[in-house]
Amino acid sequence: MKKKLAGSDFYQIERNNGVCTLIPKEPVTMSNSTAYENLLDSAEFLRGVKALDLDCGHLADYDSYFVLFFDSLKRMCRSHNVEFKTSNMTEDMQRFIDELAPKDEPKAKPKKNPFLYD
Repeated sequence: MKKKLAGSDFYQIERNNGVCTLIPKEPVTMSNSTAYENLLDSAEFLRGVKALDLDCGHLADYDSYFVLFFDSLKRMCRSHNVEFKTSNMTEDMQRFIDELAPKDEPKAKPKKNPFLYD
């Protein structure tokens, strides 16, 4: 059963079978960042879920803040052991994220001791 969990004028959050769906209703832009930052400041919506689905179907406009928001959601999910998924993302959105999102840094290799010991 789909349950509307929370929301604001900017986004809607629903839960369905352990999946939390976040639906931005207003542009994810720098001018709207305060509303989205308030959401990111609280991880309450991730409590008890196994996955977060960012549904971009209603997202008409975005700017570079969308990349920051996207990356912050991914990191938040990773830190709470929640799978991060997207749905209804256009090719342009995906390309925008691919080009601007920070890349996961490869793990550092252990340093080898440059000296040989007998």
